[in-house]
Amino acid sequence: MRADHVYVCPPGCHIELVGNTLSLFPRDASAYVSPSVDRLFRSQAERYGESAIGVILSGSGQDGSRGAAAIHAAGGTVIVQLPEEAMQPGMPEAAIRAGVADLIGSGDQIVTWLNHIEKLKEEQRPEASDASARTFAELFHLVAEATNLDLEQYKENTLRRQSIRRYRSLGLASPEQFLAHVRAHPDELQLLQQSFMISVSSFFRDPEAFDALEQALRALLAGKQPGDSIRIWVPGCATGEEPYSIAILLAELLGDRLSSFDVNIFATDIDQGALDIARSGVYSPDALATLAEERRQRWFTPEGSGWRIEKTIRDFCVFSVHDVIVHPPFIKMDLVSCRNLLIYFKPEQQLNLIQTFHYGLNQDGLLLLGRSESAGFNSPLFETVDGTQKIYRRRSGTTTRPVRIGRLSAPGQAIRPPLPKPNVAARR
Repeated sequence: MRADHVYVCPPGCHIELVGNTLSLFPRDASAYVSPSVDRLFRSQAERYGESAIGVILSGSGQDGSRGAAAIHAAGGTVIVQLPEEAMQPGMPEAAIRAGVADLIGSGDQIVTWLNHIEKLKEEQRPEASDASARTFAELFHLVAEATNLDLEQYKENTLRRQSIRRYRSLGLASPEQFLAHVRAHPDELQLLQQSFMISVSSFFRDPEAFDALEQALRALLAGKQPGDSIRIWVPGCATGEEPYSIAILLAELLGDRLSSFDVNIFATDIDQGALDIARSGVYSPDALATLAEERRQRWFTPEGSGWRIEKTIRDFCVFSVHDVIVHPPFIKMDLVSCRNLLIYFKPEQQLNLIQTFHYGLNQDGLLLLGRSESAGFNSPLFETVDGTQKIYRRRSGTTTRPVRIGRLSAPGQAIRPPLPKPNVAARR
């Protein structure tokens, strides 16, 4: 990419950032939208993180909202055209409904913002004065007190950035004004906590990662015998697309042998609202837009204006509230899929979670992380299966059970993850 150039994607192709290069990919025959700006935005978020800026202008449909959510989650900036000004308001409205727009304005305003990028980014940065620091600290204390969420292990810049986005969306100009607003409206604390827990999920998100996971699972399943358990943990599962995708992949890999195994996928999150959506198993057509038509027809049935995932797949998945930094870990797992959760924690907490996953996995169990995450260079706990797609295999050795004592957690509230059922057939 070069400054002062406009690049136009040709029809029938998708466009993504690979390094600093714009690359074309052939259209998927089952895709609803081609080209999809979601794919470009997601690759931009992965490549540039907080420096990414995505702009959504006039367009029909809902393409762009999920990619904008990826930019939002990475700490970038999302700019959306006023729907009433857009010739086709569908795309701007979808992004606004998703709650990921940082700035909403007219075409003239967008021009001004983009012509003053440095000023725009400066406005997005958390204030650094001592007074502001004290105000943010008080805000975070109130959120933690109201929601029982331990925020000490989260990156402070992430919390500040989300707080700034929240109060600006309310038309407030400073953290001090926001603190006064919060004290007058205590319900705002729950909304602020939800904004901290950025949720970005989709079915078979990052197809290349699922292709690599498929190969790793084939090797793991080759060592399984009929009657064995297959246990998977998906912490930070959000609205359920990730665990359901893994369940579908397992069902496709095992085929007629599926009923011969005891499959359990434990999907956990701290967001009860997201878990309620996951348990229902009903998703909008937009949520399935990137899913291959064959999978949509095989694993989903129409229900009302949406699609419900098949009962066979739903029955594999157990959804529960669980705080990965407070509650005891799930154990005896064959796979832990924890993508794009570690990035919100401080480095010492990231290391603690890597140790947690090692403790929770079986010998030779698999760990899948997000593209911006790692089990550590030359880790004594994990060997690399696929460095690009961040798939790791547990090394032999023992890990001390991680201590789970949250600053605000009350005794007796910790979830006790279920142990695997005895394999009676194997004992015989």
